[in-house]
Amino acid sequence: MDVMPHMRLILVRHAVYYGHVPTLDRLQSVRPGLFRPPGERMLLAILGGSVLSVQWLLRHGHPLRYDAVHMAGRYGHLTLLQYFAAQPSIHTPRLASEALVAGARRGSLKVVQWALPLTTSEVSIRQAITCANRRGHLAVLEFFTSAIDFSFADIPSLVTAATRRGHLNFVQHWFNNVPTAITQDLHGQCLRFAIKFGHADIASHFLLHRHPEKAC
Repeated sequence: MDVMPHMRLILVRHAVYYGHVPTLDRLQSVRPGLFRPPGERMLLAILGGSVLSVQWLLRHGHPLRYDAVHMAGRYGHLTLLQYFAAQPSIHTPRLASEALVAGARRGSLKVVQWALPLTTSEVSIRQAITCANRRGHLAVLEFFTSAIDFSFADIPSLVTAATRRGHLNFVQHWFNNVPTAITQDLHGQCLRFAIKFGHADIASHFLLHRHPEKAC
């Protein structure tokens, strides 16, 4: 059995993922067919966060994937996002918004910190906050709280989602940062959810918050 084709394929994938341009040049000159299908190679370059590999593939006619920005944001590849943003042929008004939401969903604080100042869409910011809240990324949520005005955010929905998912630290975060948004109706609804879904720590928080004397 000829193992060489298999070994070459492994070498190509390794070189693309880690951005070994001399190896890519050598393999391209010897076996151009190793770089097909192009979409798979570009995906590897983006997953590896290699700007060098992305540049090399673009020079050799490989199209950029439609989900390149989302993938880079999802895996926290800030350098790659900055490269995309600097390219007129790649940059779009939606680039920062896509990166913001993907970064918040993944919990990549550095991506969120980079993308938020460049994002003008309140819808995207609201979506990113919701993703961070649901996925349990407290550091990202704390950054949002410190960086923006939450007047446009749906705090009741965020508190409810945190309660249903059992994120006590998030419930405490909202109580500490936007206490005026915790109405009696919301308080009662979330207490019922906490009991229903078996989140005893959150139920205790709501009970103690509502009846401080019970802490004695």
